Amino acid sequence: MVSDSYIATPVPGSPLRLRIDFTPGIYRHSYDGLRLKLLHVEQGPIDQIVLGFAEHRTFRHRDATTSGTAWPGTFRRGAESGPPPWEGADLSGLRSAVVQYTDAWFPGAWEAPTPTGIASRAVQAISPPARPRTGGPAR
Repeated sequence: MVSDSYIATPVPGSPLRLRIDFTPGIYRHSYDGLRLKLLHVEQGPIDQIVLGFAEHRTFRHRDATTSGTAWPGTFRRGAESGPPPWEGADLSGLRSAVVQYTDAWFPGAWEAPTPTGIASRAVQAISPPARPRTGGPAR
């Protein structure tokens, strides 16, 4: 995790990196998709694709059950407390698109076995940072 981006080396020893970050929406602190960018360590950017939440039906259930959703197919960063704004998202469409894109650039990366314990540590490592406290001096 670097700032708001996730950077991976899907094939160990490869000069190619995959950077994933949120694409900003039309309103401040709103996001409407993911940007996957392929980077070469020496040559820089090679390719990129934007995967929209709306086209991959990520928030279809939320948008259908929430009357008057102001930003369908998006999420907004906002409240300091409560569940994350993407809670309940259906990520199956996005995951399929990410797998398809990475398979084109990193053949076989998804089949590679993960050493025991590495996957659980990776999930912990990319968890969002703790939200800062508000309303008083830091202790």
